[in-house]
Amino acid sequence: MDTNQYEVLENYFSELPIILKRSILRKSPATQGPLYFNWHESIEIIYVDDGEGVIISDFEEHQVMRGDIFIINSDALHSLTTNNYMSYYYLIIDSSFCKICDLDTSKIHFEGKVCDSWATSMFGAVLRTYLETGEFHKAKTRAKVLDFIVYLCEKYGTPLKDGEKKHDKNFDNIRKSIIYIRDNIKEKITVDTLASLAKMSKYHFIREFKRITHFTPIMYINITRIELAKKMLSEKKMSVAEVSEKCGFENLSYFTKTYKNHTGITPSQERAKNK
Repeated sequence: MDTNQYEVLENYFSELPIILKRSILRKSPATQGPLYFNWHESIEIIYVDDGEGVIISDFEEHQVMRGDIFIINSDALHSLTTNNYMSYYYLIIDSSFCKICDLDTSKIHFEGKVCDSWATSMFGAVLRTYLETGEFHKAKTRAKVLDFIVYLCEKYGTPLKDGEKKHDKNFDNIRKSIIYIRDNIKEKITVDTLASLAKMSKYHFIREFKRITHFTPIMYINITRIELAKKMLSEKKMSVAEVSEKCGFENLSYFTKTYKNHTGITPSQERAKNK
């Protein structure tokens, strides 16, 4: 995904209570920031079948490699990166299906990385059944998925107490500011505005933002703008000056300087590279 986005997945669950696909991730852009976050109510399970990479879940980085399983919690901001190559399957299990089965995964906190041969075997069983055809294909798939999620809940899940939150208040407020940055990236964004949105003083906000994201607010804004600019430059629909304006930079000179600082080349060189 190109932006932080809450994914509405209900339409994908019309036939089966899962989304199960394979994806290949290659070397990330030079900016290497937590830039492609999305989140959804349904939990997501990653199985790495080749290569290695990093899963960023709620701003915590986790190294994963071939054979690893990683559970992404409900509503966790998440992203995947690699310095080389990673092939993986992702399994998203419908939260409504889980609730019908008396498993409210939004109220369960799962451990992240799972090194468990039985869990790997169960993931494989879900995949094989999903790829089958036949009269009872859907029923068998649902049964395998339910077995798998019950196993994960029992061994790697911790139920949250009533009123208990997965994160502290500051984390949730910083997440609001991240969403605001993404939604308004083409406009002028000030740290004062973000701090006000997060209900913090300016300097407290800057400290908390860096503690949680490992970036200062200005760094995060600039990196986000650079990533948007990189996509626009590759599409070749606008001039470099138009891209600069559309990405919220105050002038072309600052855009060029910032772009080169983060990527090692100028916007014009980026455009030429994509010809």
